Amino acid sequence: DVPVLTPSDRAKVWVRDWLAARCGGRRPVVITLRESLYDPNRNSNLAAWAEFARSIDADEYIPIVVRDTDAVFEPLPDLLQGIEICQEASLEIDIRVALYEAAFLNMLVNNGPLALCYLNPKIRYLVFKHFSAGQSEVAKATFAVYGIPLYRQTPLSTPVQRNAWKDDSVENLRDEFASMSETIVTAEKEAVTYTRRTI
Repeated sequence: DVPVLTPSDRAKVWVRDWLAARCGGRRPVVITLRESLYDPNRNSNLAAWAEFARSIDADEYIPIVVRDTDAVFEPLPDLLQGIEICQEASLEIDIRVALYEAAFLNMLVNNGPLALCYLNPKIRYLVFKHFSAGQSEVAKATFAVYGIPLYRQTPLSTPVQRNAWKDDSVENLRDEFASMSETIVTAEKEAVTYTRRTI
């Protein structure tokens, strides 16, 4: 058995109330950004993510941004103005995991918080930008060490947990979101509960 990282009941209640005050029945799409000064080539394509967030159906979905912990106290970039931000999730791991569990879908680039997604089968996610400019060989070697097959899915992932193996361009974000949304909605209609793949 692989250990599962789960949020506390207290964090679940806080996230439930926080979302209820903002979502108005819409499905939360959580976007986790990488905005680090370390190896900035790995950072999220902020313009693409902001454009994507504004392009999804605002009657059905609400984008919620979780900023990089390194940037949470920095001024909010103009590109993100008007988009809902959950600052608490950037600072408190318990709240972050609870928010990830509650989300309709989590979208992020290859980064530290991805480990939380890998370690919780309830978290639905899409991952982009596995390789950055000049770092592809190092990244590929790292995936091999972790037992993640290149251009395939993580051994323990469910069908609603997906490595996109694509750059985080707005076109890729939209395409993969549309595909995963269809998978999730179909599963909900059929009352399917996905379980982890057997290694």
